[in-house]
Amino acid sequence: MPAGYAGDSNDCDDTNAAVYPTAPELCDGNDNDCDGSLGSDEIDDDGDGVTECSQDCDDTNPLIFPGSIELCDGIDNDCDVSTVAGTGETDADGDQALACNDCDDDPVTGPAAYPGAAEICDGADNDCDGTIDVGASNETTWYFDADGDTYGGFLLTQQACTAPTGYVASSDDCAELDPNSYPGATELCDGIDNDCNGTVDDGSGAAGTTWYGDSDSDGFGDPGTALVACSQPAGFVNNSLDCDDGNTASNPSSYEICDGSDNNCNGTVDESSALDAEDWYLDNDGDGYGVVGVSISACDQPAGYADNFADCDDNTTTGANNYPGNTETCDGVDEDCDSLVDEDFDQDSDGAFDENDAGCASTYAVAVLDCDDFDEDTNPGGTEVCGDGDDQDCDGSDLICFSTVVFTNCSATGRFGPGQNDCNSAYVGTDLSGAVTVTGGIQQWVVPLTDIFTIEVLGARGGGPAGQAGLGAGITGDFSLNQGDVLDILVGQQGGDNNGNCDSSGGGGTFVVRSSTALIVAGGGGGDGHNGDGDDGVTSQSGTTTCNSNNFGTGGNGGGTCIDGNSGGAGGGGFSSSGGNSNWNNGGVQGGASFLSGSLGAPALSSGGAGEGGFGGGAAGHGNCHIGGGSGGGYSGGGGGQHNLGGGGGGSINTGSNQINLSGSNSGHGQVTISLAN
Repeated sequence: MPAGYAGDSNDCDDTNAAVYPTAPELCDGNDNDCDGSLGSDEIDDDGDGVTECSQDCDDTNPLIFPGSIELCDGIDNDCDVSTVAGTGETDADGDQALACNDCDDDPVTGPAAYPGAAEICDGADNDCDGTIDVGASNETTWYFDADGDTYGGFLLTQQACTAPTGYVASSDDCAELDPNSYPGATELCDGIDNDCNGTVDDGSGAAGTTWYGDSDSDGFGDPGTALVACSQPAGFVNNSLDCDDGNTASNPSSYEICDGSDNNCNGTVDESSALDAEDWYLDNDGDGYGVVGVSISACDQPAGYADNFADCDDNTTTGANNYPGNTETCDGVDEDCDSLVDEDFDQDSDGAFDENDAGCASTYAVAVLDCDDFDEDTNPGGTEVCGDGDDQDCDGSDLICFSTVVFTNCSATGRFGPGQNDCNSAYVGTDLSGAVTVTGGIQQWVVPLTDIFTIEVLGARGGGPAGQAGLGAGITGDFSLNQGDVLDILVGQQGGDNNGNCDSSGGGGTFVVRSSTALIVAGGGGGDGHNGDGDDGVTSQSGTTTCNSNNFGTGGNGGGTCIDGNSGGAGGGGFSSSGGNSNWNNGGVQGGASFLSGSLGAPALSSGGAGEGGFGGGAAGHGNCHIGGGSGGGYSGGGGGQHNLGGGGGGSINTGSNQINLSGSNSGHGQVTISLAN
């Protein structure tokens, strides 16, 4: 036989070594044994979409395959070896009902409970229908007890395991609507068979009823006059409740009145429930006035009680002095019980008491003592009117009138601030006339009253033409100031212009300082440069710069010079330290002075045309159009301008509330405006 040949030509797929006659059938979708059909395990016999090759554990049942829903049928529907439908497919109690269908599969209690079991009266759901003892096979017949005598009849019956409400086990009642007639009842003289023995008015009760004489015909008998009979004799009644059979008005149905008799026969004479009994009120303090809420009724006044409830204080310690009609004194107590306390000492009814009365002065705090008890508008809570000579709020003084005041540069210009005479002239006819003391250009002002003030400060503009000079910042805030506070107010002055319109000087910052602490400061603008505008005064605490290094001032310090060869501009003065001098001409271009050093503006450089730095720390510009503009003064000074550029703007600070902070908002000299906050 040649290599690669076989003696049998029945191979149905000579490309697959697993396919040949007599080959074992595999789960591979091929006719491995070449018999013309797939193996039985590869055929879905039950049509459930899963073959035995795909793990169908019962290919004869379409409900059984991997992933099928487990049913309560005792079969492994999902081919996972276990049967776990519902609460389980076991039968722990052996009652032939699986746990998933059984309502009680407990081995102890469950054997008698399963679907289809007979319901019996045992307090359990035997037939698993969700109800207990309903339709039980051994229910009892119960008889309706219509008259409540514990015996029933055949009027109504019910079948139930336990007695329904109103039903009993006995059916022996001979009079189902008579509660006095039942087996064993006492026989009465009433023409009825009370004991259900078939005979009327027999037995021991047939001897009759005891009747009592009622001589006053009030329906109540005298216990001393008794007669036994089955029928009521004339003049007799079947009770012995009368306590006075000679008085028609005395019997248990009568009302008690205060007359010394027991009218209602309860054994008590003139008790508290008598119709005409009075209400008496507890009077602990013995002042003849009682209090509401603690009262008793009685025919006669009991000891320790009053006939009224008008007392406002029945305390045994304090109450004797507090009662209606008593004289009121100023002691915080309502002595006359009119619901008003010390009203005689508040003549103007403003809620404050006369401070001139010793009692009021020792009883009440100053906050409620009236300095004028005949003027309702004058009291510790009164609204003070300024300048009218009256002390409406009782603080010991009239309110000082205050209107808005405006602090200016008093017409001063340049590096030096105004003098005393400058401001005296500037403030003539204003509220600042005679109120400002000028020292070294700084204006001192004493706060005239304690209040919340709005302070607006404007930094001064830098030197140079409009549109090129840096503008001063505008800073506004509210501050709590006390009468007598001394404010140091420095109004910044505009920086000087260069005759050649470049390298001008910086504007001064405007400062309001209390006790060497800056309350609010507005930065001045930088002077213009040959090829660049001066920076505006800014709202941040740090100044600005046009320099290629961070030479602006921070934290209240002056700005530095710009290191640009030998031609950088000078720095503006800050609150604490002065600005740096320019390196040009051996420092000939000076920085502005700090507030603590007097805030002088830098002097003009004699070799150039630039003017002086503005009062308030303004730095000088060079003036020859090649060095750089002078920077503005402020809380922190602006940095000296870079070669040919304008000076930096001064920084600002605002420690007040309700702030309004604006960079570059002022185009002239500085200004401070102080007004009362709204």
